[in-house]
Amino acid sequence: MISGASDEELDIAIARADVLLELQPKIDELKKENQELKKQLEEWIDLLNMFKNQQKEFIAYLKNEKDRLAREVSPIYEDDLGTARLVNEDIFEEVNEILSKYKEIIGIDNENN
Repeated sequence: MISGASDEELDIAIARADVLLELQPKIDELKKENQELKKQLEEWIDLLNMFKNQQKEFIAYLKNEKDRLAREVSPIYEDDLGTARLVNEDIFEEVNEILSKYKEIIGIDNENN
């Protein structure tokens, strides 16, 4: 008898220890798999953040392009070389439609952004 434990209590403790020893390889395998899954999750999160940043950059580009075109929208404007040119207002509308559609696709409210 160890420290007052009965034979029955010792048998139960030994049986539990045997079960734990049998399960330990599976536990180790699951811990390793868990670490690998955590790493994959972190990589996916990084990728999603990169996509979000690209979306923000693209929206900013389209807004800037829209603003640039809006400044130039007049029947005739003079380019950097001093040449008179006609502005195609359809281009302005096309950029505006692209911006709106892109925001719709990624789930951004057009009114607030």
